[in-house]
Amino acid sequence: MFDNLKIFSQKLNTSFKITVSLPNDYDKNNHIYTTLFVVSGSNPFSNFSLNLEEFLINKNMLGIAIYPNLDIKKNTLLYNSFDETYNFARLYEEFIVFEVLPLLKEKYRIHQDSSNNYILGLNDTSILAYSLAYHYSLFSKIFLINFNFNNHKIFLSDLMSKFNPNIDFYINANDKNFSKTIVDRLLMFGAPKASSFNDIKDLEFIL
Repeated sequence: MFDNLKIFSQKLNTSFKITVSLPNDYDKNNHIYTTLFVVSGSNPFSNFSLNLEEFLINKNMLGIAIYPNLDIKKNTLLYNSFDETYNFARLYEEFIVFEVLPLLKEKYRIHQDSSNNYILGLNDTSILAYSLAYHYSLFSKIFLINFNFNNHKIFLSDLMSKFNPNIDFYINANDKNFSKTIVDRLLMFGAPKASSFNDIKDLEFIL
């Protein structure tokens, strides 16, 4: 069962779509649900190779996908938190943090704090998911799929400077050695949980 919303960003001058996957028993109780937020360049529920809807149903979780209605310039400019050339990343983050999330938490039965709220970033949006989790402390678990960031040194420096011991970190990176470096560094700093994974099927055993 899906809800579909649209919200317009004045600063980004474009609209964003929000697709909400509701648990089968959502209308039959007042339960507050564990929620997986997904930031993506398009509707991840249309990517059947992910099997995201099936995964959420099996876990009885609320799933919320946030993605742009129109292509904005170049996705990497919008999603890359370390490229402030056009300030897209900062504006997009603030739009989600201060406009989208309050709307969703008012409309749906979502935990108000970071506990039981998780975030998943796909491909180019992985860096956005990371930034929302680590720069704003909004989520207790972060999952990065097909993570790719060319400047490893800059990313690791930011990760360590923003280290949060309350966030579990799971990564699937194109560069497996980089995945290992990230996991090793997080565990060395005292992260409660940090590991690499192969694909979304592995999340069945993580969550």
